[in-house]
Amino acid sequence: MKRLVAATLLMLVASPSLASASSPPVSDWVQTDRVEFHGTDGFFRSQGVASDGSSLFFSWNLGLIRTPVDEPSNVLVDKSTSAIPDDLDESGHNHIGDIDVAGGVLYAPIEDGPAYAEPWVVLYDTDTLEPTGARYLLPVSVQRDGVPWIAVDQPRGVAYSMEWNDTGKLFVYRLSDFELIDTVNLSEPVSRIQGAKIFRGNLYASRDNGSEKSIVSIDPETGQVTRLFDRDLGDDYEAEGIAFIRRRTGTEMVATGIREGSSGYTEMRTYRIGGDVTAPVLRGVHFKSKRTRRGSKL
Repeated sequence: MKRLVAATLLMLVASPSLASASSPPVSDWVQTDRVEFHGTDGFFRSQGVASDGSSLFFSWNLGLIRTPVDEPSNVLVDKSTSAIPDDLDESGHNHIGDIDVAGGVLYAPIEDGPAYAEPWVVLYDTDTLEPTGARYLLPVSVQRDGVPWIAVDQPRGVAYSMEWNDTGKLFVYRLSDFELIDTVNLSEPVSRIQGAKIFRGNLYASRDNGSEKSIVSIDPETGQVTRLFDRDLGDDYEAEGIAFIRRRTGTEMVATGIREGSSGYTEMRTYRIGGDVTAPVLRGVHFKSKRTRRGSKL
């Protein structure tokens, strides 16, 4: 009997298929705001979005900009037409996807469509939007149709991406050198993801699927896909990037998109967790419980 128990415990510890799931994803999102950008302002915000809490970062095919988090129309740093490094520009790289920021670094996925032969992740300084000199070529054997987005998971020390169309796999890269270290099979294929970010341990993704334009979550440990809600924005709307802004009154999720044929129209919609008006939960703080005598008030 003891041998059977020991063997069972060993299997539970060793089996990679029994990976622990992340905490349940948040599904109670309520739209609270919508901001419109037109003309060149719209073009320069038409792909990805990210935030470090004080700034918003936007990407489009050729460039990057940084704005105050509460004034997304006010450009602080403008690399809107010159963000792609010269050598990549000369080799046909013409598209920056959905970006992410972490630790003072902006991570930008850059494609060379329509060939999709060299999917790069290029690192930029968040203050200047100048390349840091670090860049990583992702394996084209797995990122076969480019690299549409990159999502950084600092607590786990990794970054994630996927193929854009008809994919059932999540690719996990070591953050220090972008070596492919794992491939997580999803519970169901999730195509046309335009942007994704980590929030509370789960990957939240914006899909350009039909008229629904769904927001889904992916557990990066187990691959479980959960459909959170449909935005129902219509067939002429193209969903783009997604980001989270942590505030003292709670967390906001922002998602961008464009209207096809609108000549530079981009909008950013803001969503809040229903009833979330309190500061984010403090982590790593513990209080010693007091002893209570019988009959006294807690």
